[in-house]
Amino acid sequence: MKIIHFTNNTFDGGGRLTYQIHQNLIRNGIDSTLLVYQKDTDDPTVIELSDIIDSTTNLLPKIQYRFLRLKGRVLWRLALEKYKFKDLFNQNRDFILFKALMPYLQQVDIVCYSSPQYYLSSSLVRQIYNHTGAPIVWTLMDVEPFTGGCHF
Repeated sequence: MKIIHFTNNTFDGGGRLTYQIHQNLIRNGIDSTLLVYQKDTDDPTVIELSDIIDSTTNLLPKIQYRFLRLKGRVLWRLALEKYKFKDLFNQNRDFILFKALMPYLQQVDIVCYSSPQYYLSSSLVRQIYNHTGAPIVWTLMDVEPFTGGCHF
């Protein structure tokens, strides 16, 4: 069985829990990979998005990734100026292209999401599902998925 997890990081509450689940699956002989936006471990089964982009020899994905991150930051700053948000809210933007994820999605049996809001959009989730056909398990670590960004 092959499982792929998507979460924001491995160091906040939801990220730590996702990492523990990932490690327990590996200890029980299950092929598990964890894709994160930010990584703070040297565990080779945890892949940071920038590692995915930097490992490609094609320059275009690297440029697109950097552009999407910059665009997201600029749009976020503009939204902060316009609406004066007090909290971080999900903008439904992805910072990685589907093609860059494809090598990690081969023969996946289960796709797990927990706090992927910083880099996966709803359209990218649909592309992942259409490509893998694997069931999606979305573990709600807090109320962010149905409030748009409020973490408790």
